[in-house]
Amino acid sequence: MNSQQRFLFKQTLGAGAFGVVYLGEDLLLRQPVAIKVPHDKDKERALRKEAQLMARIGALHEPHVVRLQDVHELDGKLVLVMEYVEGAALRTKLGEIGKQLAVDSDEALCVALQVCKGLQSLHEAFQSESIFHRDIKPENLLLRQVDSFVKIADFGIAKVMVESGSAGGTPPYMSPQAFTGKQLDFRTDIYGLGVTLYELLTGRLPYSPWRPDGTPKAPLEFADDVCNGPLPPAPQDIADVERELSDIVVSAMSREVNRRYQSARELGDALEDLQARLSVDSAIAAAWKEPDSAARERCLREIVNRFPRSPNGHRNLAWFLNGQLRIPEAVAALEEGRVQCRDCGELLVDLALAYDRVGKARQAIDTLEEARRKGLPPDVEQRTKPLLTAWRRRL
Repeated sequence: MNSQQRFLFKQTLGAGAFGVVYLGEDLLLRQPVAIKVPHDKDKERALRKEAQLMARIGALHEPHVVRLQDVHELDGKLVLVMEYVEGAALRTKLGEIGKQLAVDSDEALCVALQVCKGLQSLHEAFQSESIFHRDIKPENLLLRQVDSFVKIADFGIAKVMVESGSAGGTPPYMSPQAFTGKQLDFRTDIYGLGVTLYELLTGRLPYSPWRPDGTPKAPLEFADDVCNGPLPPAPQDIADVERELSDIVVSAMSREVNRRYQSARELGDALEDLQARLSVDSAIAAAWKEPDSAARERCLREIVNRFPRSPNGHRNLAWFLNGQLRIPEAVAALEEGRVQCRDCGELLVDLALAYDRVGKARQAIDTLEEARRKGLPPDVEQRTKPLLTAWRRRL
């Protein structure tokens, strides 16, 4: 069976700068495939380079990247045969620009974390060659219908633009460095993901592609907005978005590349920590609603076991144990939290108070001083200063 006989074209899935993607069926393997056909001979050369890159990416076995299955010649054209992701692009879920619908924070976090994992594999494997995606946007993020698993698609720009020296990309998702060509590296993908996350959370783009009269901005005009115009409002200022998540998005979209997250791994860690905290907060609220103390304690201990790095898990368990007058156990829960948690300033305040309660004055002072060094919210900081003075006088 030759290539012409092997594939049955069924429908168009989408089109881009380099070619058209069709849903097809591989009649030999009896499975659906996505077939990318170039617009013309110039685009065919670009497609050949994309295939070479995708073959290298495929060797990473990264599940969050669309897999190249084969390269064939059909009607005298080189075509890419890729895995078919049964679902739709994130753009379909969001809606067209100007009519987007925001999603809740949990869903936005889930999408962004998966993209981070795919980008991390790509960036870490090809950083020395300056190969990165360059066009992270909702159109290039495919959501599998059965489980919303995210696949990054369309690597047409990644290699071609490295060789041509052009920045490339889609203006609303291009970083200032992509417009200027200066300091352009894998952190431009961080910016594109930041814009995508902004759009998911707010239902709008940070920089409007239209003028006040509704006409589209010229590319240079839009580039000037991104590079020099007023900064967009933070997500928390225009939508129901947690402050910490809003801060992460703002940092990902920083104009100054060195103030942006410096890797997909770093951004992913920040999102993962936030996701864990939100999950912990929800689980804690449910635990305190348990009707009897035994069930409440069981739920709180499960939270500590599932999320050992969460200060709130250890603190709530200690509060429960204090309420049961099981003070030594409360101290032990807080001491375990001190070992496990990276950001534990307020937990240390609780531990200092617990030490004072059991008569360990020197440990109480040392722990409270450590809490202040780590940094505390202003209101907590204000309350600890006179407390520390009083404890020192007692020694």
